[in-house]
Amino acid sequence: MSKHTIMGRLAGAGLCACLLALAGGCALYLEPGPNPAHLLVSAQASVTPAMVEQALESRSYLKFQVFGGGEEVSDPLWDLRAFVPRADGGYTPLKPLRPVEDLEGYQMAATAEFLAPPGTYEVFILLECSVRHVDLSGPVPVTEYVYLITWRHTQTMEFCPGCRLEIKPFEGRQPRH
Repeated sequence: MSKHTIMGRLAGAGLCACLLALAGGCALYLEPGPNPAHLLVSAQASVTPAMVEQALESRSYLKFQVFGGGEEVSDPLWDLRAFVPRADGGYTPLKPLRPVEDLEGYQMAATAEFLAPPGTYEVFILLECSVRHVDLSGPVPVTEYVYLITWRHTQTMEFCPGCRLEIKPFEGRQPRH
C-alpha cells in the first residue's frame, strides 16, 4: 500500500471523527418510545479456516503472509444488526437490547434483540463476519478488516406496542466458498 493511500485513509478517519463529534447531539439509534416492540433476530452461520485464508489472500489490502511474519489475524468476528432506512438514503440502527457484536469463532448461532417504535417499518438486517488483520512490519501497526460474509435481508414489519416479533431471516443460507 502506498504512502498516499495510507495518508488518505488517515485523513478519511479524521474526517469521520469530526463528523461524529458534530453529530454528538443526534440520536444514535431510532428512538423506541415508551412502549417499544421487541424484535428478536436469530441467525446461525459458519466459516472455515480455509475461507479465512482465501479471503485474506484475495481481499486484503495489506500484504498477507501465508507463512506468518509481522502480522496478526483474529478469529472470525460476527455482527448482527438491524436498521430502518431514512429518507436521505442512510440507515438508522434499531436500539440493541441484547447485541451481537464482535462475537468470536468459526461458528455463530445467536439471537440479537432490538427495540423498535410501534408502527410499520421496512427493516434492513445485516449479518457480517470479518477477521481483523494487523500488519506489524512497519513502525506503526496498520489494521484492516477483511469480510468473509455479508448477508442482507430487508423485510417490512408491523410493530405493535410492547409486542415481540421473532424472525430467522438467514435460515438455510450457506456461505459461498
